[in-house]
Amino acid sequence: MTGAEVALVAGLGACGALVRWGLILAVSERARGWAVVGANTLGSVLAGLAIAGVFGPWGVVLAVGLFGAITTLSTLAVDSVEAWTKSRLSGVWLLGGHLVGGLGGVALGVLLGSVLA
Repeated sequence: MTGAEVALVAGLGACGALVRWGLILAVSERARGWAVVGANTLGSVLAGLAIAGVFGPWGVVLAVGLFGAITTLSTLAVDSVEAWTKSRLSGVWLLGGHLVGGLGGVALGVLLGSVLA
């Protein structure tokens, strides 16, 4: 990878993190965990589209930089533990939402991408 490619992926990563941050800020504190589920699902759908080749040769760069940064594992972990400590059922539902959103999002993206590409 050249320095320019690294800079491009890093810049796209910064943009993706800002998108995720904006999504989280747009909701109440109470809905924050589900906003993170939404961000992770969005990033997963977009990554699925990239896997299907919708973005052509830019797919890998977009998936690693922008779409990868829209998703977040660390916030998922913190929100899940916080939900678990308030109510175990809430923690389980939140983790289930991440699992369904992530796997379902990639599957949906690949399916849509196969139609679009």
